[in-house]
Amino acid sequence: MLTRARAEEIARTAKKLVRKHGTSVPEQLAESMGIMVDYADHPSLLGFCGYMLGEPFIALNSRADDDTLRCACAHELGHMALGHITGEELRVVRATELSNMEAELEAEANCFAAELLVSDEDALEAIREYQDAARAAASLYICPELFAAKMRLLRLKGYPVHVPDMRSIGSWRPLDREQR
Repeated sequence: MLTRARAEEIARTAKKLVRKHGTSVPEQLAESMGIMVDYADHPSLLGFCGYMLGEPFIALNSRADDDTLRCACAHELGHMALGHITGEELRVVRATELSNMEAELEAEANCFAAELLVSDEDALEAIREYQDAARAAASLYICPELFAAKMRLLRLKGYPVHVPDMRSIGSWRPLDREQR
């Protein structure tokens, strides 16, 4: 269960990295942090991260659209920045795991990604304007799972927002660009 203290720590980590590296663009941030980002066809996987020969890397599914890649890269950066991956470990994330906010490490990585990609003000404006989680997420160019994580963070910060049930939002986008 994500606590207020842990949410604040995750937010501080994301903000500190953005200040230090001068960007919140996940791919640029990874490069600045010395993390190699590789794109290849990974059937049914959005991405994974780990260490190869002692060097950190993030692998992303080349079949995903740009917005999904940005969200997946931010999520994988979360695993790296929050210390979920050390040494020679490998962390593989399937598309279905992004919505599993009960898995502690996945919830934390989603919260990091949400903090990195969306300001509190932009998230609050989107939910006021659209009053629908799926449309609000789309207006911010983030996947619904990250929008739900952002709503959870805002709630922990004391904002009176509703954390959407992921089952009611529906699917994001197909992995294959040609399917759209």
